[in-house]
Amino acid sequence: MTDLYFAYGSNLDSTDWAAWCARQGHDPDCIRPVGPATLPDAELVFDYHSTSRGGGALNLSTRPGQCVDGILFRVSPAGWRALDRKEGAPRAYVRRTRTAILPGGTCVQAATYEVVPDRREGFVAPTPDYLDICLRGRRAHGLGTRMLERAASGAAAEPEVDGIFVYGTLMRGEYRFPALQAAGLRAIAPATARGRLLDLGAFPGLVPDGTGPVRGELAVPADPGRALERLDVIEGAEPRGGGGGLYRRTLLPVASGEGGARLAWTYVLGAAAPAGCARIPAGCWRTHAAHEE
Repeated sequence: MTDLYFAYGSNLDSTDWAAWCARQGHDPDCIRPVGPATLPDAELVFDYHSTSRGGGALNLSTRPGQCVDGILFRVSPAGWRALDRKEGAPRAYVRRTRTAILPGGTCVQAATYEVVPDRREGFVAPTPDYLDICLRGRRAHGLGTRMLERAASGAAAEPEVDGIFVYGTLMRGEYRFPALQAAGLRAIAPATARGRLLDLGAFPGLVPDGTGPVRGELAVPADPGRALERLDVIEGAEPRGGGGGLYRRTLLPVASGEGGARLAWTYVLGAAAPAGCARIPAGCWRTHAAHEE
């Protein structure tokens, strides 16, 4: 079992956590912050009425292509007992293990808490006090509040990441580009990510180790979630960033045009990647493939 916990709501606020621990006789240091991470295919919602909070409590809802940023904590055995009690697990919330994406595109397995399905309702407005706790916790860790504020009003947030970085057979002129084009593209432009590009024969694979430039394109679909669901099937990637196939979907900083780097979805080599593949020195599949021909 993982000893990492992904926090996205009230437990990010150290004051609220310490006060609860003091009342219940737990050591607040039983969980310790590690750093930021992102849950793929998830969205913040208020769809559960918490008696202790007197209103809506935060939850995660599945939404392909959306992502929730949060903080990873290292948790002791006593910490899991404290968290389970605070979250009312397994009656109200249930602890689930999810893939969390780290800055730079690597991933870890982390547990988080989601409301039990039959306890979910429609939108339940949070109290101002509870919302303030969640906002304060996110700001303390340097996390954005836009999705949380939209959720508190009952509205769905715009996609946090709307671009897809492609570097092989999904680029313009390559044989799988029609599958990307079918999603309806609002824009596509040359772009660069950091990593190691490997030659897998008929197609390349990216290793997100941050070493050299990988040249490709940044595509912005009209409906990123729908496009990613289609591409997950094509790439043999598991939903929610799972890594059991040849590829897994992750987030990487991508530079395009004159603007700074922005996060984009991309497919990198997963657990089933073959060993011994040669590196493409220039990091450009298009010129490498043309040379091989």
